[in-house]
Amino acid sequence: MADDYQMQQINGDQIGTIQKPLLELYVKASGIENRRIGACLFCQEFWMELYALYEIGVVRVEVKTVNINSEAFKKSFLGAQPPIMVENKNATYTDNREIEGRIFHLAKEFNVPLFEKDPVVEKRIESLYRVSLFYFPTYSFIFL
Repeated sequence: MADDYQMQQINGDQIGTIQKPLLELYVKASGIENRRIGACLFCQEFWMELYALYEIGVVRVEVKTVNINSEAFKKSFLGAQPPIMVENKNATYTDNREIEGRIFHLAKEFNVPLFEKDPVVEKRIESLYRVSLFYFPTYSFIFL
């Protein structure tokens, strides 16, 4: 399946494959244990999206947990807060929109349907919503 997503470069008559981009995702370390991913929802979301791209062989991914209070981290990223994504050691994305935009671009570039709606799942969620409104009519404002 990974071969289906190999990006190919055409140079005249030669066809070669381009090396997969290396994406380093710096995430906030857990307050309990410095090696685990913390409770940052954006860090976890980007990790799952990048892992999906890694799993099909489109990109290489490294996830690094960081202590945001360390001087080395503050000097390296000029005080930016995680999540931070570095692509091929030269492009740094510190804003959540930039990171998500780059992930969207990579998925589109390799024709990976990473962010497409699944009609079956959508119908099940709508059905669950309707049933929950039936059983919990006084709490319907929570779901809106």
